[in-house]
Amino acid sequence: MTVFKLISPSFILIFLFDYSCSSKADKAKSADNTKYVNIGKKDSSLNGFYSGLEYLGITTDPAYPGKKFKSFHSGYFKIRGDSVFLDQNPIFIYEKDTSYSASDGGFYYYSGTLQKNDTTVLFNLNELFCDYCGVPVKTKADGTKEIIKRTKTIKARLIDKGFVIDGYLYVKTAQKADLLSEHPEPYLRSQ
Repeated sequence: MTVFKLISPSFILIFLFDYSCSSKADKAKSADNTKYVNIGKKDSSLNGFYSGLEYLGITTDPAYPGKKFKSFHSGYFKIRGDSVFLDQNPIFIYEKDTSYSASDGGFYYYSGTLQKNDTTVLFNLNELFCDYCGVPVKTKADGTKEIIKRTKTIKARLIDKGFVIDGYLYVKTAQKADLLSEHPEPYLRSQ
């Protein structure tokens, strides 16, 4: 009786396996292997314009002795597919007053790519050009100078309103205007 209990289920399993692998199985119920899955489809869920702040530190101004200003770059991100553009403008905050600089702090313009997973996004950016900022150089062994290109790798945490970088919120806005970093050609000719 014990041998029969073992052999009977074995035959049933062999029969089911053989039938499912044979050409007699109903092909209409099997997976369609002629359709391809587009794994290269770009994620557009982040597309749009975002604004926020990047903290730079405390600074002083000789015109205002004793006052310490918090220095920031006001950042504007624009995301299209896996492309990202970033314009940064200097601002200074003293208590509740905000000052927008015409030159101090520099104006930086970047473009690059992003990589997104469920909870974070990584921005890989290359500087396109900058205004009112020093140009980093390296002295080669032969004494000549070589310009060092600035790059930024920024990790952000995704939230419902946008993303957070170093504790500062970048919110998605309805702005549609182009950033200078999207069309840098006129500015690159003057360098």
